[in-house]
Amino acid sequence: LFIITTDETIVGNKNIVAVTYKGLTDDLKPGNIILLDDGLVGLTVKEVVGEKVICTVNNTGALGENKGVNLPGVSVNLPALSEKDISDLKFGCEQRVDFVAASFIRKADDVRAVRKILADNGGDKIQIISKIENQEGVDNF
Repeated sequence: LFIITTDETIVGNKNIVAVTYKGLTDDLKPGNIILLDDGLVGLTVKEVVGEKVICTVNNTGALGENKGVNLPGVSVNLPALSEKDISDLKFGCEQRVDFVAASFIRKADDVRAVRKILADNGGDKIQIISKIENQEGVDNF
């Protein structure tokens, strides 16, 4: 078994890793698939207990720090834009860019959030390239 926890005080090892997304345990249920580091490591959720997601390992690999977590078929409750995203969009407005590429767009409201930040910062003419990178984005295309 392998455990993913939202307790960021945990130092990862071969049995457990911590993630920064506090809502992970709310979004997952038994049977969901978790892909770490672009699918290098594949897991299936066995159970969710408190801050821990207990998983069976489908395929193994050497996992480093700060790797991506993909939850195919799971609707996550992350905001469309992080503080860094907002800062980057404002910087793009200051630099008078022509286009921005918005990652992990899941629904029309995500694009509207990007558009609002741009418009509020003088970037109402900036074009948005929506990067659809998960099933939810495809479903809402």
